[in-house]
Amino acid sequence: MGRNSYQTQSTNIPESYKKIQINCCRNPECENFHKLPDSISNRCRPYRLNGSGDNKTLICKACQTSFPLKSNRAVAEELERISHNLQRAGLTFCKQEECPAYHKSYQMHPTLYCRHGTNDVGRQRLRCKLCQSTITVSDSSRPKSRRHNHLALSCFRMAVRQVHLRAMADITGMSSPAIYRMIDQIWKHCIAYTAY
Repeated sequence: MGRNSYQTQSTNIPESYKKIQINCCRNPECENFHKLPDSISNRCRPYRLNGSGDNKTLICKACQTSFPLKSNRAVAEELERISHNLQRAGLTFCKQEECPAYHKSYQMHPTLYCRHGTNDVGRQRLRCKLCQSTITVSDSSRPKSRRHNHLALSCFRMAVRQVHLRAMADITGMSSPAIYRMIDQIWKHCIAYTAY
């Protein structure tokens, strides 16, 4: 007995992964907006599958909008990767990846760390009770130096325009290592900005 067309379609639509399903109509004016293909009975399927191989698209039967199929697993993994950086912004963690306290910040789990003096500039140092490594408390609330804001803004604009590092150094009058430090600082600010 041959397979029905709806049976082959349901196996070609990527399954939800960790409650993420992005393969649905994205037109807010459509009656099928955000109707998920997994949760719909095969008789009243609101989408038509088009294409083959890696070039498959879903076409909404109500508004005729087409959109490429995406891997829900890849979207979930990218979300986890980005969220990892945002969850750690402004918090102090053990730096040893093998340590059980690596995912537990000092601010949320102070019993996992003990005070261990201060560093050269007077910031609190801690020792992880589990792996004995030392870390410095990050203080995101302390005021940052605003002396070189105009240089940071210039470097950011030039980085966006893909200006070569030597040209950046010539224009700003900064050394290459200083440019690298400035770009690292800008990157950290951008990551912190995306958290909000």
